[in-house]
Amino acid sequence: MTALISLTPIELLLRVSAASVGAGEVGGPNAGPYVERVQRRTGNTRGAAWCCSQGIDWLVLALAAQCPAIPKSGRVQDIVDWAGRVGCRYIPGNTEKGRPRVGDLYAINDPAKEGHFHHIGLIIALGAKWNQVDVRDGNTTDPKLHNVNTQNDREGWLVVDKPRVITPKYRLLRWVELMP
Repeated sequence: MTALISLTPIELLLRVSAASVGAGEVGGPNAGPYVERVQRRTGNTRGAAWCCSQGIDWLVLALAAQCPAIPKSGRVQDIVDWAGRVGCRYIPGNTEKGRPRVGDLYAINDPAKEGHFHHIGLIIALGAKWNQVDVRDGNTTDPKLHNVNTQNDREGWLVVDKPRVITPKYRLLRWVELMP
C-alpha cells in the first residue's frame, strides 16, 4: 500500500528551500553554478545580486503551475511593488495582518532610500515576540561563521538560516493569500 503525503503550499516551500541551505557562490561574487542557475530563473546574469532570484526560484520549484503570478524578477523592488498592487503586502506590527507568519517573504527597506527595498528572504519560524523570526535567505552571510549584524547584512555569499527582528521598515509579502 502506498501512503499519500499531503503538504500545504507553505510546508512544501519550506522543504524545498531547506534543500538549498549551504549552497552559495563559487569563483567570485554573485557567481558559480548554483547561483547562476538561480539567477537564470529571473533573467539575472552572473554578478547580479541573487537574494530575490533565490526566493522566486523556491516558489517556482515548490509550487510549479500553482505558483501565484509573482513577477519572475531578480529585483526586490519589483516584487514589493507587485505585492502592493495585488494586496498581499503588509507593514509589520503587532496586529492580525502585521504579525509575521511562517511562509511570508519579507523585504528590507534600504536605509539610504526610504521606500526602496533591497533584500528579500523567507520567514521559516516565529520567535517568542511578534517581531522575532528565523529566516532563510540567499545571498547573505552566516552569523555563526562571521561576526555580522543580522539586522543590517544583506550582501553575502550563501543560503543560510538565521534570526532577524522584523521592524515596521520591513514589508511582509504574503503570497499564500493568492493561492487558489
